[in-house]
Amino acid sequence: MLDLGFSSVGFAKAEVLTEDLAFFNSWMAKGFHAGKAYLERNPELRANPILMMPETKSVISGLISYYTAETLPESQYYKISRYAYGKDYHTVINAKQKQVVDYIAEQTSSKNTRAFVDSSPIFEKAWAKRAGLGWIGKNTLLLNQTTGSFHFIGTIITDIELEYDAPQAEKCGSCTKCLDACPTQALAPYEIDIRKCITHLLEQKNEIPTELKSKVNNYIYACDICQEACPWNQDLQPTKEEDFQISSSLMQMKKEDWEQLTEEKFTELFQNSAIERIKYAGLKRNIDFVRED
Repeated sequence: MLDLGFSSVGFAKAEVLTEDLAFFNSWMAKGFHAGKAYLERNPELRANPILMMPETKSVISGLISYYTAETLPESQYYKISRYAYGKDYHTVINAKQKQVVDYIAEQTSSKNTRAFVDSSPIFEKAWAKRAGLGWIGKNTLLLNQTTGSFHFIGTIITDIELEYDAPQAEKCGSCTKCLDACPTQALAPYEIDIRKCITHLLEQKNEIPTELKSKVNNYIYACDICQEACPWNQDLQPTKEEDFQISSSLMQMKKEDWEQLTEEKFTELFQNSAIERIKYAGLKRNIDFVRED
């Protein structure tokens, strides 16, 4: 997997994540999931990959950095999250993991191996933690000493036994920079209320509360504020993955270009991008919400 561009790979024994399930159920009971119906379905399946595939014996987790050396120029005024600078990570990582699945089938006796990237109920961060790839930070993201939190997580379940990695100790200590940085106070230690999260507010379809206009920090798609504040995200090595680099057309956008964005230009900029999911109308709504009167 490292040859395919994964920065870290780890292995964990398949078992029920009892503590993670209990935390998830408590989080849901508080309403912090913003009523997302897909989160309410099959909670037991999230904690037990064996329910997803009865033959499962091992979980393989891999991280791919999306941290870029370049960011959108400040003169653009409007911001988008780093994770959406390049091609849709679902497409990129699924293609890489298919090669891993094929390799496992060719080199072992495996008859059942499946891969996921945000496409199943599985607790991806919890499994990456269990596989020794990092720890869950106070902003609820998986932190890794090499890639910080600027990485995507790929997960593979398989019916072969492997040598398993040991989880890492948490290294956040007394730091609260991510919590202090969140302008909407969506974060408590290790817990997020996504009803207040800027990323959620800019990706969902409902109207954004007007009182939050001064707090979104000019973001028009998702948000990196808590990540930018994290000490583990300073001085990172940029990703080598070409598909996650900023396109020249995106770099050339000006403030007025965003404000005059047409559907044709949207398609040109964001074909095969995660931003396609909110469609032109969604991004235009966000721009109109953020723009100065």
